[in-house]
Amino acid sequence: RGIRQIYHRASTVIPFALTGEEPFLAGGASVDGKFDRLEAEEIHLLQVGQLTSDKRPEVALAVLKLLRHRFPHATLTFVGDGPRREALEQEVDRLGLRPAVRFLGFQNERELTQLYEASHILLFPGAHQPLGLVPIEAIFHSVVPIVADTAGVAEILQRHGLTTIVPATAEAFAEQVMTIVARRATLGSWLADLRRSLATELSYERFLDCYEQCFQEAIFARGSRP
Repeated sequence: RGIRQIYHRASTVIPFALTGEEPFLAGGASVDGKFDRLEAEEIHLLQVGQLTSDKRPEVALAVLKLLRHRFPHATLTFVGDGPRREALEQEVDRLGLRPAVRFLGFQNERELTQLYEASHILLFPGAHQPLGLVPIEAIFHSVVPIVADTAGVAEILQRHGLTTIVPATAEAFAEQVMTIVARRATLGSWLADLRRSLATELSYERFLDCYEQCFQEAIFARGSRP
């Protein structure tokens, strides 16, 4: 979709493959009790990535502001750094959200795994990202991702049953959080189904099959030219 908008032509995108040895595949699949307190007391939101304009971290802040009226103990953690950090911290102070927002900067794999395990919902509001690994990492850590419909990874995740794909607005994201809270009793089994489905598509066998198909199509197309 992003390539079509930039170059005004269709393009075949072959997603990356998983070897089975990725650190995020080994972590956080258990959901025992993780979502029990979502409605009653707390929601822990997470955004992972550089703090740049295209990642739209200001949307995450606006989501938290909207949710705090219903969930006064809701929190938001930013993992990553970037040129928008200073402005974001000023916006946090302006909105009166300082106790509820953390800016942690870069985190290594072990630290990031711990943050995924402590979080309920990943916010991925970035505009026109070609793909994006973070929502898939989140799913394998039993964190529910909310993904902007302009992200390339949304096309993959939608095929596998991800229903939390929405317009990249704070209102749409906040509404989806409320939907997730309402269905908290079924989140564990739903995430498990997503993991199994994704692991099948993102295997090296499928990855190589796609490359072979694209290579053959390119050869035949070239051979058919005058």
